[in-house]
Amino acid sequence: MDAPFVRIPVECLSQVFRKHQKTVTKELTSVADDVDALTAGSTDEGQGGPPAAQTPQTSQEILARLEAIEERLRALREVVKESSEEEQRYVSYVGTRLELVARNSTASNDDGGGGGGGGGGGGGLSDGRDENP
Repeated sequence: MDAPFVRIPVECLSQVFRKHQKTVTKELTSVADDVDALTAGSTDEGQGGPPAAQTPQTSQEILARLEAIEERLRALREVVKESSEEEQRYVSYVGTRLELVARNSTASNDDGGGGGGGGGGGGGLSDGRDENP
């Protein structure tokens, strides 16, 4: 019973973490590409850069693009905050379940070394009490 009891929230935590990591990485890459395009467009004018229709022509256009990038970064910050909270919930679940397993294991050892359940001696983590009565 102990392995699935602990493994399930650990697997959920892993899935949630991977999903959030992928989302954040994708968004940061997109923002970085936008910043690169903005800086390339403003420095390459007249030097064989992108066509004039693709590059901002005025400081107001540049400012508007920077504000859009800033807004995306703010939204990303909120996503990261929410992700962290969700991941922390799973970490808490894992900790609670590990505490329950430890209490159950201690209670089984206190009841006489425990014959039932578990079926394998705890994976080699014996305290030695069973071998030397």
